[in-house]
Amino acid sequence: MGIIYRKPNTDILEFQHSLVCALEKIKVDIGKCVLLGDFNIDIHISGNYADMFLTSLTCLGMHQLIKSPTRVTSSSKSLIDHIYSNMTAKSVCAGVIITDISDHFATFALFEHMPVQNQGNDKVRYRNYRKYNVDNFRDNLLAASWEPVYQCINVNDAYNIFMEIFVDICDRHAPEIEQSVSRKRNNKPWITKAIKKSIKTKHKLFGKVVKSDHNEIHVSKYKKYRNLLTTILRNAKRSYYSEQFEVHSKDTKQTWKSINTLLKSGNNNGRSTHVEKLCVLENGN
Repeated sequence: MGIIYRKPNTDILEFQHSLVCALEKIKVDIGKCVLLGDFNIDIHISGNYADMFLTSLTCLGMHQLIKSPTRVTSSSKSLIDHIYSNMTAKSVCAGVIITDISDHFATFALFEHMPVQNQGNDKVRYRNYRKYNVDNFRDNLLAASWEPVYQCINVNDAYNIFMEIFVDICDRHAPEIEQSVSRKRNNKPWITKAIKKSIKTKHKLFGKVVKSDHNEIHVSKYKKYRNLLTTILRNAKRSYYSEQFEVHSKDTKQTWKSINTLLKSGNNNGRSTHVEKLCVLENGN
């Protein structure tokens, strides 16, 4: 299984050539293969580039499964999120899920003869930047001996030596660590059954907007319901954490656990969050 993202406004023919070469190299015709992602190639409307791209994958036995537009606005429809597979169409069920979570609709494919091993916990590896200092990292890069890289005649050997030196410095400043991640953990406990029902209603209203080609009446109903639901979600989250702080008011460990959870759930655009002062008032504000 492969996941693809093609950056918009890049050379389609170059992308097509690279992808075909990669698929031929892994001998995609031998086993079962699924290729999916945001290709940013609109195959909803026939055109030279789209037709050539589809033909090149069809020649490798890869067939496109998504037939409906995956991005719809008030003025355009495009099918830019694809799923390709070399399995027979009889054993595959694929389609589009209309949702307003993103400006792209979700795509799915169900394969009848593809067993999936269910694992309760996943392990992820990432770099720990807790003790990372950009100035120290830069100094180590400048102080490193890069002569072996320049002395290499073979470009592959030069690249391997460069990566060995670079990764070694990275490991010293931001070592890789492994952590188990549970799939079943509910990280938004303030979302009740009633709120989930309201979210489904919002999705249905958005579906009517799409199917009606953004009819003004349906758009107005959807926006009003969406804005109301956003307010409800914010109030539910605020009430949940207010209750948590009140329940654990005498438990410092649990209080800070709630604070850290709250900070992680917010969108800080990649910036670190630092709490300089914590004030808990008697009225709960």
